[in-house]
Amino acid sequence: MARTRSRTHTRIAPQRVIDELRVAMPWVVARIASAIQAEVPALAGPLRGERRRLIEEAVRAGIRELADRAAGKARPDAGADELFRRLGHAEAFDGATLDAMRAACGIAIRDVWGELHRIALAEGLPTWILGQLGDALFDQAAHLLDEIEAGHRSGVEEAAADVRQARVELARRLLVTGAVAPNDRLVERADWALPERVLVLAARAEGADLGGELGDALVLVEPTHVLALCDAQWQDDAIKLLSGVAETVAISLPVPIDEVPAAAHMVERALGLIESGVIPRADVVDCADHEVLLWLHAEPTLTDRLASRLLAPLEQMTPHRRRVLAQTLMLWLERRASATVIAERLGVHPQTVRHRMRALQALFGEQLHDPETAFALLLALKATVRLPDRR
Repeated sequence: MARTRSRTHTRIAPQRVIDELRVAMPWVVARIASAIQAEVPALAGPLRGERRRLIEEAVRAGIRELADRAAGKARPDAGADELFRRLGHAEAFDGATLDAMRAACGIAIRDVWGELHRIALAEGLPTWILGQLGDALFDQAAHLLDEIEAGHRSGVEEAAADVRQARVELARRLLVTGAVAPNDRLVERADWALPERVLVLAARAEGADLGGELGDALVLVEPTHVLALCDAQWQDDAIKLLSGVAETVAISLPVPIDEVPAAAHMVERALGLIESGVIPRADVVDCADHEVLLWLHAEPTLTDRLASRLLAPLEQMTPHRRRVLAQTLMLWLERRASATVIAERLGVHPQTVRHRMRALQALFGEQLHDPETAFALLLALKATVRLPDRR
């Protein structure tokens, strides 16, 4: 909690002392700035430069306000407060702690206290006046440190918000265009190193609240689902993140940056196929295990037309008969296995499979033995047929 700043109305030092402090200010400021740059490595730098200018500006503002307080000025200049808040804010945005600022303030207090001693001795001031000046100095220093800390807190909050926003923007750009350079300003703001290979994960979660815990993944929360991008090595962490808001997480194959949009389409399509029953539901669905199905369903309209044309002979059957014949035909085309093997997979008697194959032969004839047509039939069946669960 920041200290309550005292507003003195009483002069605590003779005017000649205040005038002497103001006359000595240029030399005191330069001396303190040099000491700070020599003793605080984080603030070191050239004697003429932006950092040196800011240090001198801060020291000058602090001494000027101390002189005003010693003169009993009722409303000290708020400019010093704003300056020191900006200094703390800038340290936060640079990712720095306040250690350097605190060390610099300690050096300034030490030097100004020594200057007050020199003036007090030269002017023959009683010790009680020097004591009041010391109290004013330490009170002023404590107040300005409070301002630095307040600025740092707000800077930390703004920097965190800026990183979150930048990560959302970066995720959206990668998902839409896949085009971003490692030295892009957005990448720097997002504090996210571009990996050579990216995994895209998707989960169906309406109104998901991830609490801002993005970890090593870029996360984009859409109205109906969540997308995450991460380096392949952080796959487990990303799965854990999304598993907290959804029952099923779909994962793409690892892809280079420029193929992220395609990977996003892949996992979104996988979610749709899971919901329609084409891909079995699981906690984690790896698209690498379902590449053929994803390919077959890449163009739903063309898939439907292909299946409708090639599987037309089955349309005359009842729904149940059509389904069991299609399942049997798909397994036979896929494996060219015996009736016993197919029956075991379907959970029926081998004779039932033989009976179905005779029916299929009558329906499709030589198409079953033409390699090109048989392959097209297999693709059409894979796109439309769900096998029963293994018993």
